[in-house]
Amino acid sequence: MITSGFVHEVIAAALAYLQQTSLAARCPDPVALFDELDAITGKFRSFHRRLNDSRINRRGDRGEREGAELLPPAVRPFAHHGKYLGAFPTFEAFAHACLDPGRPEEWAGYVDLTQAGLDLHISGRFWTVDADGLTHAFAVDRYGGPGGPGGRAGARRARPLWSRSSRSRDNDWLELVASGEAPPLPSRAPERALALLRASGCDAATIDEMMPRYAGRYVQAGHHAWYHLRRAGVPGWLLRRVELELVAGDWSRIGALAWVDDPEGGVHVFAITDPLASARRR
Repeated sequence: MITSGFVHEVIAAALAYLQQTSLAARCPDPVALFDELDAITGKFRSFHRRLNDSRINRRGDRGEREGAELLPPAVRPFAHHGKYLGAFPTFEAFAHACLDPGRPEEWAGYVDLTQAGLDLHISGRFWTVDADGLTHAFAVDRYGGPGGPGGRAGARRARPLWSRSSRSRDNDWLELVASGEAPPLPSRAPERALALLRASGCDAATIDEMMPRYAGRYVQAGHHAWYHLRRAGVPGWLLRRVELELVAGDWSRIGALAWVDDPEGGVHVFAITDPLASARRR
């Protein structure tokens, strides 16, 4: 798990740097890339140390797990890690079920489920074992994970890792931006947005409908999607695995979001309707 997570992040950083290099007008800064890779290496060294310590510390619980005899034979030796959630056909299916088994299926198209599943294991929330062509998952006890011996039925009882109670407060945004977890905060420039709408050829009726829904000026439309999803309770660590520009594009196609590019930089976003409203009603 550590190796997979490390390689995923290194490749993502390398690809992003290659894209920036090919598009940049100035000479690339290799020292910045070295620093980023050093930070990734240090992070995963820490993860490896903590997971290895947890694995060793839990060895003393072997053989004490009630109901271990009900588990598939291949995973009984791992029962001491926590409550058994069940067997999943793929690692990605495990991630999808643990994140929120009730969320609309279209979410899966936006989330890097492989990386999200690695995050769930590496963070210590879950312990996963591949056996007999299936991914078996345990909720580590210190997180009070749901489930218990019961196979796939237990897996379906997994509760989501975000909820209304996890929504961040409005005064958390500055802290999130400072930590690098959130994209830059939007700025307000309604006069500029109005001028751009007029310049784009929008008629007066459309402008009158759009302006009350002005959300602000963002670096890119996907950043608005980040803030909207965060308010809905999606945790910041998962939003790092979401293709935000794809989300914004789909919200635009269904008529929930619109934006106009600013030649001076950024986009002015208009939140027409709540794209998550139908999912919440379900």
